[in-house]
Amino acid sequence: MGYRTLLNLNRTKLAKNAGAVLYLDARKSTGNGLPSNSPLTSPWVDLSGTTTQFNNLITNPEMNTDSNIDGVVDGFAKLAESGITASYQLDSSSQKITISNSTIAGNDAYVYQDISISAGDILSISVNAYKIGTISIRAEIDWYNGATKINSVVSTSNATSFTNIKLENKTAPANTTTARVRFGVYTNVIGDTGSGWFKSSIAIKRPDARVGLIGNDAFPINFAGTTASGVDVSDPLRPCWVLDGTDDFFSLVNTPSIDVTSAPLAVFATIKCLGTASGFIISKNLDAVGNIQYAIYWGSGAKGISAYMNGGQRGASLNDSVPTNIWYNVGFIWDGTNIKYYINLAQNGDAYAYNTTLTSRANIQIGKIAGASPFMFKGNIATLSIYAGANCTEANVLKSEGFISKPYIAA
Repeated sequence: MGYRTLLNLNRTKLAKNAGAVLYLDARKSTGNGLPSNSPLTSPWVDLSGTTTQFNNLITNPEMNTDSNIDGVVDGFAKLAESGITASYQLDSSSQKITISNSTIAGNDAYVYQDISISAGDILSISVNAYKIGTISIRAEIDWYNGATKINSVVSTSNATSFTNIKLENKTAPANTTTARVRFGVYTNVIGDTGSGWFKSSIAIKRPDARVGLIGNDAFPINFAGTTASGVDVSDPLRPCWVLDGTDDFFSLVNTPSIDVTSAPLAVFATIKCLGTASGFIISKNLDAVGNIQYAIYWGSGAKGISAYMNGGQRGASLNDSVPTNIWYNVGFIWDGTNIKYYINLAQNGDAYAYNTTLTSRANIQIGKIAGASPFMFKGNIATLSIYAGANCTEANVLKSEGFISKPYIAA
């Protein structure tokens, strides 16, 4: 286990040194092989190889201090809705909220923090809590436009020992400016009373716009289809994502780090083609009808690799250079003047003259392009890398890919 972890870290560092803005590796996957969609439980791996959680937006998330001794833990405010008689105190390093009388059903007493957020942002929250009495405990997000409440999402529990209550991947509606994150006790019927205890709170906003995230949870990753739901680990040294060429693909939510708008740019993948139809291994689309910013495309007729940039095919590799059922590392490097193709780290064919300025939009699609004719790729994908910036030189990229692709192309 230690040897495998060390290899992952070294691959990560090499990718970083070559200017990687994206590096996905099936060997870094966990559980059933998928990067997790849960930002509350899964770490991300940054370009230094450091594993950490996403940034927690809650102030005093442990909820275990009350500096001014007002009963409300530091960083939070309190509110009891109409018909509710409530008290607040710090108890056993937790926020305790008690409803001693209720004359209206369906109202709360809670603590909250307001977080600046924009429409379309994705927010996840959680808190550890339990209760006694007839009340319920809940975590809630209220979406606001200024001082006007738009709507809410709620998770409720009746746990009598500390239990994690969470709301995951909730999208802020149109016109949202603020998310009110609140934890509290709730009356189900008139006369409900009781207490709730709350600690260890989290609020995480995604997609996260950090530059250069890589690894298991680099971006919010959306999987679709059937066999793309896991990694084939029948060969422990060569795990891979398996795509059936019919409806399997996954996509990476767009972030600034993958919006490469100028040279240099390098895109590489370690693949095994299994189909008879042409398909896109990786593509970044300009729009929903399939116009392409950049892509790697496997052509079944030529059994070769082509680059697509700004909507069109830009040169092509030699015929029969990437036959089926064999592992290959494939990719291209564009220096602003020429595109060069590489098959197993060796230049394949002549350089193709191409000078352009890329425009940036949309998500990365893996195993297809957007639009009505998605050109689904049938085969195995083990690694995917995108390089940009000053360190994206031919020597650096090929050194990085040479290490990343072992032992696939050496098999």
